[in-house]
Amino acid sequence: MTQNLFKNNNLISSHKFKILIDCLPNIEYFTKRVPIAGIQLPTTHEPTPFTTLPIWGDHLEYEEFDITFLVDEDLNNYKEISDWLIKLARPQTYSQRTDSTFKTSKTNDKVLTSDISLITMKNSNTPNKIITYHNCFPNYLSRIEFNIDNDQSAPIYANAKFSY
Repeated sequence: MTQNLFKNNNLISSHKFKILIDCLPNIEYFTKRVPIAGIQLPTTHEPTPFTTLPIWGDHLEYEEFDITFLVDEDLNNYKEISDWLIKLARPQTYSQRTDSTFKTSKTNDKVLTSDISLITMKNSNTPNKIITYHNCFPNYLSRIEFNIDNDQSAPIYANAKFSY
């Protein structure tokens, strides 16, 4: 007799998720796509007289966390990430670096990072699993492209990548 090892046989739904970024409140309801970041264990190769054998590495490498989001009409969510990048890179004024509207991470209040939580939802639309990426910061924000050839109702998307 075989035993069912799974307590829940429901499949996860790709459109039932919620994203929370401590310092980006305007992203939550506009997020279109967000993956769970991949993990890789690099291998090394050990030569032998007959063949080269793969050996597992000693550290994990994590993919960047990236999101695709709808850009709101006032560009608020796009500007939030753009302002964050400016604070991290080369602000032109001291006030850009110390802007009080920027909230830092709950776990690290001395640097300009933020926690990102991906919440997967059950089929009943209740939270299921929470995956939290700590001390994240943006390293890429895509361009926004306006195009008169697009359908008038076509939304504009942008992409942002985060390291953690």
